[in-house]
Amino acid sequence: MERVKANLKRYRASVLKAAVEGKLTEKWRAENPDREPASRLLERILIERRHKWEEEQLANYQAKGQKPPKDWRFKYKEPAKPDTADLPDLPEGWCWATVDQISCFVTSGSRGWAKYYSESGPLFIRAQDINKDWLDLTNIAHVNVPESSEKFRTRTQQGDLLITITGANVTKSALVRDEIGEAYVSQHVALVHPVTSILFDYVFHWVICPSKGRNELEKLAYGAGKPGLNLDNVRTLCVALPPNEEAIEIVNSLTSSLETIEKTEIEIRRNALRAARLRQAILKHAFEGKLVPQDPSDEPAAKLLERIRAERAKAEDAPQTVTRKPRRQTARAKTSRNTAAGRNPVE
Repeated sequence: MERVKANLKRYRASVLKAAVEGKLTEKWRAENPDREPASRLLERILIERRHKWEEEQLANYQAKGQKPPKDWRFKYKEPAKPDTADLPDLPEGWCWATVDQISCFVTSGSRGWAKYYSESGPLFIRAQDINKDWLDLTNIAHVNVPESSEKFRTRTQQGDLLITITGANVTKSALVRDEIGEAYVSQHVALVHPVTSILFDYVFHWVICPSKGRNELEKLAYGAGKPGLNLDNVRTLCVALPPNEEAIEIVNSLTSSLETIEKTEIEIRRNALRAARLRQAILKHAFEGKLVPQDPSDEPAAKLLERIRAERAKAEDAPQTVTRKPRRQTARAKTSRNTAAGRNPVE
């Protein structure tokens, strides 16, 4: 069972790798040649990214009762572009993009929110809540959120990608697939808010793939005792984007395969637990004399114990002989004896 668990881990990694490299959809691409390339999808995403930024800026000016200056649009910061010099070739129709290009913003939670913990209220997502590569709300914390700009900056939404950026579980990630209500992230979690939900299920699988996104982020993590990533590491992470239709096909294939792996892992854990309990039960029965049928004609253990005591007493009364090992001759003593005997020490 331990070997099967290890094999399943390797199988999961190989399935993810094959998916995000386009190997799972080779046949699909051959059957669907007339598809929009990912480069055009990226162009639309970049236009939508700027449009959302302009809407946000206009809303801020309006909230302050200010009229936007003439050059306010020039303040837009273009997202980081991928450096493709050392990147591998992609399947036809795919393109490289950075997380910065396909997200509205990348941020992390605020420091010092521990004092706002409460028994109820909005959810507070910490690194331990995403350490299985999915959002686990079993032991979620709650906070009374302070009224500040941080309240809006660190709030999660459906479709957000969460990445652990500090601690032992650095790079562990989760996709907020469902509506979970009002929730915020801690300082140890990066929040990636997508321009559009298109592709982000695929992007999540790229990030957690051991040979792709996870490998790149782990190489960038600094610090031996408490490794960590900065937000620029997340923004500049390169992702191989497939066309939208192919991304949907990839995610569907992955979902089926990963669900099968998960069911198998659950069954293995159950069997391992049963095996551990059975082992303890066998040992308990063995030492209680219930493992084999009892024979009344067997010699009682008391008599065996008497013989052991007698043998021990006999051994203790026997005279002890000490065997001495011959003393090891030192080089100097050997040379002195050879000289006294008239022999050449060299000989």
